[in-house]
Amino acid sequence: MVRLAIAYVASLLVFLIVDGVIIFSFGAKLYKSTLGDVIADNFRVTPIVLFYLLFTFGLCYFAVSPAIEQDRWQIAVVRGALYGLSTYATYALTCYAAIRNWSLQLAVTDLIGGTVLASVVAVSAYFISTRF
Repeated sequence: MVRLAIAYVASLLVFLIVDGVIIFSFGAKLYKSTLGDVIADNFRVTPIVLFYLLFTFGLCYFAVSPAIEQDRWQIAVVRGALYGLSTYATYALTCYAAIRNWSLQLAVTDLIGGTVLASVVAVSAYFISTRF
C-alpha cells in the first residue's frame, strides 16, 4: 500500500511538472491561436485540480499498479500510453466534433501528447515507487 501511495504522489508530481512545461512553453499559445476568444481569461481552479487528481488515480490504477505487481516497467509504458490515448481521445475528439474552431492539428497534438505524457508519467512513477 505504501508503494502505491508513493506511486500516486510521484505520478501527480511528474504529471504536474511535465504538463506545466508543455502548457507554458507552447500549449497555451497553440490553444489561444486556434480557439481565440473562446479561451477563458481566468481558469476555474476546481476543475483543473479534479482533473489532475482523477487522471492520476486512473493512471495509477490501470498502468502503474499492474506494472508494480508484475515488476515490469514495460507494462507501465504500454498501459500508460493506452490510458493516455483513450482519455485524451475522449476529450480531443469530442471537442473536434463539437467545437467549431477546434482544428485537426489540435486534436492530433492532444492525442499524441496525451499518449506520450501518460506513458512517461507511468514509467517514471513505476521507477520512483520501486526505489522505496
